[in-house]
Amino acid sequence: MPALWLDILRESGAVAALRNGSLPAGERPRDGAAGWLRAAGRLRAELAEAGRGLRAEHDVGLVDLLLSLDVPVAGPDTTTVSS
Repeated sequence: MPALWLDILRESGAVAALRNGSLPAGERPRDGAAGWLRAAGRLRAELAEAGRGLRAEHDVGLVDLLLSLDVPVAGPDTTTVSS
């Protein structure tokens, strides 16, 4: 299930907007980029339930952020890395 949500966020442009601020003001969370981070708890729970990590291998900054939020991240060989 987490992969589905990540695909939706990528296809909608939300991931790119979080990285570079390209989303129009009316489409951003009212509390800025911090609003996106509220989903970390849910993401952690869904990944723990699925027993896997999130694939984010092409963006070191995103990997660092996910690890700082204790979100499990899958390594390039699909093993789970924890912080």
